[in-house]
Amino acid sequence: SVPAPLRAALAEEAGRLARNLAAPQAGLSWMLRAQELVPEPGRARQALELAWLAGDEVAELLVAGHRSEDIDLLAVSCHLARGRYREALRWGRLASERLGLVLPEEVLPAQLRSDVEALLERLDGRTPASLAGLPQRPAEALDRLLSGLARAAFHLDPELYSWLQLRIVDRSLELGQGPGSAQAWTWLGVLLASELGELGLGQEFGRLGLELAYDASPGERGHVLFTYGWHLAHWRSPIRDSVALLDEATRACVDAGELQLASFSHAASALTSFAVGEPLDEVLKRCKQALSFTRAALPAHDRTEPAVDVLLVLRQVVLALQGRTRGPAELDDHRFRLAEFYSRASLNRTSSALVEALRMLLYVHADQMEQALGRARIIDRSVLPATVLGAELQLYTALAYAAGGELEALGVEVEVIRLRAHASPGNFRHALSLV
Repeated sequence: SVPAPLRAALAEEAGRLARNLAAPQAGLSWMLRAQELVPEPGRARQALELAWLAGDEVAELLVAGHRSEDIDLLAVSCHLARGRYREALRWGRLASERLGLVLPEEVLPAQLRSDVEALLERLDGRTPASLAGLPQRPAEALDRLLSGLARAAFHLDPELYSWLQLRIVDRSLELGQGPGSAQAWTWLGVLLASELGELGLGQEFGRLGLELAYDASPGERGHVLFTYGWHLAHWRSPIRDSVALLDEATRACVDAGELQLASFSHAASALTSFAVGEPLDEVLKRCKQALSFTRAALPAHDRTEPAVDVLLVLRQVVLALQGRTRGPAELDDHRFRLAEFYSRASLNRTSSALVEALRMLLYVHADQMEQALGRARIIDRSVLPATVLGAELQLYTALAYAAGGELEALGVEVEVIRLRAHASPGNFRHALSLV
């Protein structure tokens, strides 16, 4: 006897409540019931969102024949929320076609360097301080797409991520500061430091991003703090300040609900504390805290496994340095087997480079220079641009080349270390003196 519109409204409300209680499958059932009783476009959209959040294949059926710019962007957002980055990138490419954005299939390092140089020319001498006064503007569909694509590429494709951040900088220059501008300016600073060796200018753009971040969304603020603390702060401030910045970034990401990025920031804090020489017991404590956070904060299907893998190796390296593993350069102990780790690890390019860098540092400490050189040759250092750990890796690589008598390779490393020491003598002059 209850009228259909009222039953539909009640079912819709039940669907929304289930969504808010992180039960998207139950929410989907209620929303489909509401749509069956009284079809409405708004309910169809909510059902589609719940289907993607639930990982339900019914989403593909619901969207068939009804794709639009809004639906494509919704798909990107939902897949990002569940950590399905490849699916987010796939839907983002579909959305880019509607919005006139031509995404490259591959971004080559030479192209990226050329794009940074071209952007520097377009700035025509304008200082980061002067760019802080660009007008603010509301978000447009293309802004939402670029931000979503960048979040997906951050986990999958470092070069595409950089390309997307440069597009956001272009829009900021042309139209004014918008969503994502703070992180884009900060990442431009990273690219200037890593691609062109403009360490001081890169740091200034990082400071611009920090300034803008305090008026940005909480999630973007956390991302900027992470980027600045991990890549840029050490060019002007004592390295230990980076650890405090990364801890602040972790808190900001947690407050914003950006738990996956918080797990990265937590891991970066532990890695940086190791690189700057904090007592090993303190590093081990940070490592265990970061592992506990990632495992507790994120369900298994959303967990940032590469961060967990890096933290596990960092824990074992610290234990090895304390003499608590099976040998001075061995990671194996009663609960960890390196062979089993590699057979199941979900390493991406960045986490793989971090793992191999940690192993290389351990080989140098154990005076096993041949093994250290073997690791040094396979590490993709391009994914560790301007980081403290990257600088530490460079120092240890130079020491390994010196021990092996590879003077030509040593000379290349020394010139980069010299550049670092000139930009930030308090942090890196000792490294130059040592090599």
